[in-house]
Parts: sequence; structure tokens; C-alpha cells
Amino acid sequence: VEAQAPRCRRKDISIKFTINRREYGPGQRVRMRMRVRNTSGHRCRMVYPMPPESDFIVSRKNKKIWSPNDCYAFPAVVQEETWRAGRTEVYRARWNQKVYRYREPYSDEECVEGNHRVRAGRYAAQGIFRGVRRGNTRRISFRLTR
Repeated sequence: VEAQAPRCRRKDISIKFTINRREYGPGQRVRMRMRVRNTSGHRCRMVYPMPPESDFIVSRKNKKIWSPNDCYAFPAVVQEETWRAGRTEVYRARWNQKVYRYREPYSDEECVEGNHRVRAGRYAAQGIFRGVRRGNTRRISFRLTR
């Protein structure tokens, strides 16, 4: 029986978060990409306190306005996964400059995409990897134009 791998720590992985540009016109999608790699040189266990393994957030003035997971319900279950040394995963999301709205009373089935583009201005995007503590990336700011 193989011994259980140690839990991955933030220093065991590299997280690289990018967006495809810094300025977007109407209708242009904000494409986000997060690359996570086990750089530790050994196997380790990712422990996800809640699904999904990753998330992306768009914020304006430090207030979250969108996530690709906003309208999904996930089971509240801890998941573990062993990553070999060098394993790399890439997570992606695209934002169409619209936010979700909820009908009352709230239910998952009533979450629909709004049909109005958010206002022009400064926004920030951030990646979140839940397999390790402190898996949030730095925020990257961008601008939406008219």
C-alpha cells in the first residue's frame, strides 16, 4: 500500500493567471486563463474544500459582479486529488460583459443572464484555485470602453 501523499501547500505550486487584453470594446469577451502546476518535485494532495476546483471573479470597485459559477449549485463536499510532480492543469473562463440576474424568489432555475452590458469603466479579474490555501491570484485590471 502506497503512503498517502502530503497535502500540497502554496509553495508547492505555481499559479499563472492571464487575461487576453487590457481594453475591451462592446461585444468583446474577456478571456481568462489560469495555469496551475505542481512544481514541488514530489506528489502532493490537493484538497478542495468545496467544488468546483477553480473559479474566476470579475469585480468593479472591489465588489464582485460576476463569476462563471454564479448560477450553479455544487454539493458541499470536500474532495481530494493527488497531483504528481510536474502535473499542470489549465482552467479557462470567458466573460461577455453581462451579469446574471435573479428572479424572486431565488432558485437556481431562475438565474438568467442579463441582456444589458455592464457600464464602461475599470474592472478587475482574478483567478481562484481552491486546491491549496491562499490560492487566489493577483487581480488584473482592465477597461471596458463604449
